[in-house]
Amino acid sequence: MKGFIGQKYGSSLFPSRITSSDFELIRQTLLDHGESVKLLDEWFQKDENSVPSNYILIPINSKLQNFDNYEAPDLQYQDRQLWKQISKQLQSLLKFSSPHLQGKIPESTIEHYQSSCKNFF
Repeated sequence: MKGFIGQKYGSSLFPSRITSSDFELIRQTLLDHGESVKLLDEWFQKDENSVPSNYILIPINSKLQNFDNYEAPDLQYQDRQLWKQISKQLQSLLKFSSPHLQGKIPESTIEHYQSSCKNFF
């Protein structure tokens, strides 16, 4: 099951849920090409309760506490700007890994990752 980030997760378009098998291939592909997986590991959490298991984007405000803080607009602005940078980096990782996944995951899934990044760059 693939999903897009909604208001709860910000306005950027990229998958908020990635199957475990795809996520692990993406992660390994990045490692194999010398890319850092720190952001993936920080922002995606494995959901073992779903079948098949998935990695789910954690809520933004669990790491950026002022992301939805309308009572502190300056802090909210800072967190939202930081999220824009983080989401851009996450999308860049997906965009980088997509061509390296040819033959490992369905073409439609690769196209999904590539198209979700086109809307952002």
